[in-house]
Amino acid sequence: MRNHVFYDGLKGTEANLERLTGALEAVTDERLAEYADAVPREWKTVNKAADEIVKYLREAREHCEGLMTEITRALQ
Repeated sequence: MRNHVFYDGLKGTEANLERLTGALEAVTDERLAEYADAVPREWKTVNKAADEIVKYLREAREHCEGLMTEITRALQ
């Protein structure tokens, strides 16, 4: 997380993660499939990045509470 573009600016702040939590929880499996389908076919044949991102977002949604706890801890 320390390499994330917003890390330095958020470190030491009390970030409000309610909007992020709500947005993550609102993303359905159907919507994730739409995101993956929107990736050009040519990109999919080169690597599996779209599939990995969908997998990551699904897991983040399923473990949202723990993820937000870890983000909050990391920003302290």
